[in-house]
Amino acid sequence: MNRKQFGGSRSGGGGHRDAKQLSRTKNRFARLDPDTQSRYDDLDDEPAVPVRASITTNSSRGRGTGSNKNPFSRSTASVANTGVRNAEIVHKIRAVGAAKKVEAKWLIKQLNQKIENFKPLLWKQNNRGDFEFFVRDEEIAATIKMNSRRIFHKETNTKIEFFINKEPAPWMQLKRSEVEIIQNVVDKRYNAEARILDLSNFHADEEFTSRDMLMNLTKGNVMLTVVDRIDEKYGNIVALSLSNNRIRHLDYASALVSIAKFIKELDLSHNHIATEPELEKFSGLPVERLFYEGNPICETFTQKSSYISYIHKTFPRCSMLDGVEVQPVVTGPEVNIDEVMPFRAGYYPNGEIRVLVEKFVVAYFEMYDGPDGQRNRKNLHNAYDADSSQFTLTISNLAGAQPTRYHSDECYHQYVHTSHNVLTQEFFSRNRAARTSRGAMDIAVTLSKLPTSRHMMDTFIVDVYLFTSELLGFTVQGLFQDGDLTSDDVISPSFFCRSFLVSPRAEGSVAVLSDQLFISSASTDRLTRYKRLLDQAVTNGAAVEQISAVQVAQIGVNGLGFDGAPAADIRQQMIKAFCEFSGMIVPYSEKCLADFGWNFEVACQKFPEVKHCVPVEAFAT
Repeated sequence: MNRKQFGGSRSGGGGHRDAKQLSRTKNRFARLDPDTQSRYDDLDDEPAVPVRASITTNSSRGRGTGSNKNPFSRSTASVANTGVRNAEIVHKIRAVGAAKKVEAKWLIKQLNQKIENFKPLLWKQNNRGDFEFFVRDEEIAATIKMNSRRIFHKETNTKIEFFINKEPAPWMQLKRSEVEIIQNVVDKRYNAEARILDLSNFHADEEFTSRDMLMNLTKGNVMLTVVDRIDEKYGNIVALSLSNNRIRHLDYASALVSIAKFIKELDLSHNHIATEPELEKFSGLPVERLFYEGNPICETFTQKSSYISYIHKTFPRCSMLDGVEVQPVVTGPEVNIDEVMPFRAGYYPNGEIRVLVEKFVVAYFEMYDGPDGQRNRKNLHNAYDADSSQFTLTISNLAGAQPTRYHSDECYHQYVHTSHNVLTQEFFSRNRAARTSRGAMDIAVTLSKLPTSRHMMDTFIVDVYLFTSELLGFTVQGLFQDGDLTSDDVISPSFFCRSFLVSPRAEGSVAVLSDQLFISSASTDRLTRYKRLLDQAVTNGAAVEQISAVQVAQIGVNGLGFDGAPAADIRQQMIKAFCEFSGMIVPYSEKCLADFGWNFEVACQKFPEVKHCVPVEAFAT
């Protein structure tokens, strides 16, 4: 565009605007997008500037400017005509006076503990000492409002108070076609094997240059679209590069702290970051390798030690800075499991209870797992008491030296939909009835909606915590895989702990009264620690006498009253007949029939094929 065309649309003569007027116009919009500055060397790199529409309605015509000085304070219906053009409506949160008494890190941590999927945008401190930020989700905003004056800082004796207003977002929405192109660029720059996302020289990608599109990460809406894509598909990345993008401010990118919590390598080199507080917006990421050279802020440090200290204020775990090894401030201590926790495989009151519990566990998870598990779980309604049973699920990633995001966002969202966390009652109290399943049929339906799974029974540790004449309580913990079990991709194991409370029923069967399931991701260090526990448990053995070979055979027997087995008298007749046919003793004959679904004809047909796998003691007289 030449200079004549640049000002040709103005009324009154068509002269072009001078530099002074350009500066005034750009500074007026700088408060809407912090990356908008009075720089003319990269004028074309700025986003399309949001425009405030003039108000010409009947209610405001002729009143002058004093009748309504804050157009953002009006209702949602009218706010679209007064805010940023083509902007979505978001929730602006203001923590009144909080910046004078508490640190931003502390408040963000408190909100993260109380609110699931808390993702603040454009967190800042205003000149009145308030913390201000935006959230897009209405339910998250409502939960923050419920926590007003409920977050207490003991040292300053302060209760944090929140005020919430609906406002047009300080960024413009991109067209759907533009969003799709940006997503395609992000997708092709992701290395799934190494979990690396390379966004360096983002604006120079061929997808943009071939279409003559200016999609710089200096634009708030472009950066926000990239962050949304990372949240949707790549939240488990361990390395991220944002180098060579002319970034001056990290306001929009700071949302990555709540989204990509496992970044260990970060490249911010060769940008335009010029102030110290910018890097603090990434505080909370477990960065161990940082590249920060090529930013103007680096030139302000005259000593190496002061530069390293500045970096360690935000990333205390950083051990590699600009390719040079440095001594980290924080290191994770090595835990000696043998010294901290002497561990046994579990406790059983007696051998009979052990057989009953392990029989239940094996039968339950064989029906629960597998590619057809979601369909077969409906049959588990016979495992629960028809009216008095209850099931709850909680998913929460355990904290540790190396926090790990759940391996599958799809599975995680399925669990969160029914998750009930007692540590965040304010969030779950409104939907508690929907998150607790009661009655056998309701529980079976809930279980059938959970992701397909495969539990690793060789990692199970079982412990009986309650044993009376009326109740039996035991926990099962171990590792499992979930998601698409038919895929060739390696599925990372996750950790689970399940607590059952059962009551006895007729003929040796039991019915579940309470089933509490806890699920968490398993980081590498946590898997290592669990393996040590398991090895020590196997070495020490269970706190009960060893069981006989006959009892071992009975452990695999389905016959707990919830697998569709025939009635007891018919079952005994089938066992007797199969003992005569096979020559095996009763426990092994019962196990063989159970393995073939109590189909006598099929068991007789298949027995010659599996006879060589049957131990010798099965044929003892």
